Amino acid sequence: MRKNTLLTNLLAWGFLFMLPLVVEGRERVSGWCEQGGNTITTGGLTSVESVQESFASCTVTVYDVGTLDLASIFSDDSGTVKSNPFTASSTGFWFFLADDARYDLRFSGGGISTPFTIGDILLNDTKNDVTTIVSVASSATPTFDASLGTIFTNTLTANVTSSTISNPVTGQRIT
Repeated sequence: MRKNTLLTNLLAWGFLFMLPLVVEGRERVSGWCEQGGNTITTGGLTSVESVQESFASCTVTVYDVGTLDLASIFSDDSGTVKSNPFTASSTGFWFFLADDARYDLRFSGGGISTPFTIGDILLNDTKNDVTTIVSVASSATPTFDASLGTIFTNTLTANVTSSTISNPVTGQRIT
């Protein structure tokens, strides 16, 4: 009997330690190797107007924002590691998946004469947010603490004259 209890406890704890790995999601980022403000030459003539130029098979390097540290990137949501840097497709299309954070993307090769960086790309996939639903006691002036990212429910059974939202977080949407 004691063996079964010990085994059950070990399995339960093992499941709890694996749970964050299962729950963690990644966000997909994609785009094209392109840069505006370029001139092109066709038939020996250089364009007068600036154009958005595409670069097939360019090299994309993903850095942790503000550093030269290569970011961990993936080719799918299950965590298959993608090489960094990597080569975009022959059409110039590129993609990767990464954990929520900020990244810098550097584009080079594939006809790009001067490498360029697009900085501070924010990945913030809200499907990874953990929220709690709280029932607030009904009163004529309920107070909702928004600092915890909590979802509130309130059944109006009294004559509510006003409500207060305390501790709002910058950038938080309250509806």
